[in-house]
Amino acid sequence: PLSDSFQLYILAFTVSLIGMVRIVSVAGGTRGIAERLARSAEGKRAARLSTWLLGMAIFFDDYANTLVVGTTMRPVFDRFRISREKLAYVVDSTAAPVAGIALISTWIGYEVGLFEDAMESVGTGISGYELFFRALPSRFYCLLALFFVGASIFLRRDFGPMLGAERRATATGQVQRPGAQAMAGNEDRGLDVPEGIDADWRVAAGPVALVIFGVLAGMQLDAWSVADVIESRGRNGFFSQGYWTTVFSNADGARVMFQAAIAGSVLAFGLAISRRDGAGHFPISPARAGRAWAGGVTGFSRALLILVLAWAIKEACGAVGTSAYLVALLGDSLPAGLLPVLVFLLASAVAFSIGTSWTTMAILLPTTIPLAHSLGGMPIAVL
Repeated sequence: PLSDSFQLYILAFTVSLIGMVRIVSVAGGTRGIAERLARSAEGKRAARLSTWLLGMAIFFDDYANTLVVGTTMRPVFDRFRISREKLAYVVDSTAAPVAGIALISTWIGYEVGLFEDAMESVGTGISGYELFFRALPSRFYCLLALFFVGASIFLRRDFGPMLGAERRATATGQVQRPGAQAMAGNEDRGLDVPEGIDADWRVAAGPVALVIFGVLAGMQLDAWSVADVIESRGRNGFFSQGYWTTVFSNADGARVMFQAAIAGSVLAFGLAISRRDGAGHFPISPARAGRAWAGGVTGFSRALLILVLAWAIKEACGAVGTSAYLVALLGDSLPAGLLPVLVFLLASAVAFSIGTSWTTMAILLPTTIPLAHSLGGMPIAVL
């Protein structure tokens, strides 16, 4: 339920991280990263490569990634006569995949919560973060999508309708197809950088680095005296994968992630209000920075609502015993090797029908992980 501390920490982490990104955007940090990469874009391939690299740099939230990268690189793509279809492909096929494999992102925070509940339901003693680490090498879509975007850029290859769109933009200068009308939301409202403030990538790098190292240090401090962590530290060493997997498995991950995101927001707030324009004034007042942070709630309210409703769906499935029913119905008749294929097809149909991956995960993970565990143990559950 939403009253559980774990769920509240994850929700607060998501809000805090989005708020931090918005403050950094107002202070010119994300634009500084984009401009630093865009300056090297002296041709079509360089522009596409810069967009790909920028997309992987903003790994902590796919919404923020799409907003920042798409808005910043749009004029660069237009200047080199690169189609909007290509821009949309590069941005979309980088934003969600990189958020799905990053150790710290709004996606991972949400997924860890679902994994935690699923592991508790089957009594494995494995934490949500440990299941994430085990499943990371099998995230073929995320890994291959990022690889394919990079490969298409380096090899200068396009296919099908994308090739037609690129030929149209190159030959006619029409970056959008004739009659197309661009759709735009209001998520970027209030994120304009005040006049006179220079874009500076360090304004973004500081808070992001603090969140990353805050999570790593906080996880270790939180689990430092746990018996399993002490044993793993002595057996595997401080820098081993086994040690850090044990640390993430025994720490209060949701609380640490929330605290790190709050620390990042505080640093971003301080950097924003300390920025000067050419006349030596401070154009970003504390009130303006506060409104930008609060916009993470109002501007992304639909995403947060999806998160809450996804938990509600998960609780409803648990209340009616969906996973227990599936185990009883299919446990003796379904081959274990066939389950990953069936789950993939079912997830594709559900995601296409409802249009949100978060709700798809909320519906399927609590029901299919217990079934997978009953059929083939942890190897099938990880898949």
